[in-house]
Amino acid sequence: MKSKFRQKTDFLFHQVVNSPLWDDKSETMIVVFGMVYYGYSLGLSTTQRMPIEDINTLAKRKLRTLNIQANYIEGMIDYAYQLIQSSENNIYTTLIEYGKSYANHYEIDLLVYGIFEYTEEIKLNR
Repeated sequence: MKSKFRQKTDFLFHQVVNSPLWDDKSETMIVVFGMVYYGYSLGLSTTQRMPIEDINTLAKRKLRTLNIQANYIEGMIDYAYQLIQSSENNIYTTLIEYGKSYANHYEIDLLVYGIFEYTEEIKLNR
């Protein structure tokens, strides 16, 4: 089960970070991607029947490969996990749900494009 999960999440990861639009210096982009990636992982976990603890660990491990401080990634994923446990509705929950909604899609080009679109929209609306 985990291999199918990793195959799909790795594909999304590489599509985003290998895009010419990717900017690893943009905190906004990193947070948008982290929340969408977490949501996508959550969506896959329902079909793969993986425990949430495994999802959290795998998401943290993968996002740490972006060479971002471990405590930043830990905090981001822990916050995302708290959000899915609550009824709070904000931009972060929107991003998580956006990622989750693509979990059963074969084609994820629109998801990848959406990560960059959300990033630009958030930057413009600050």
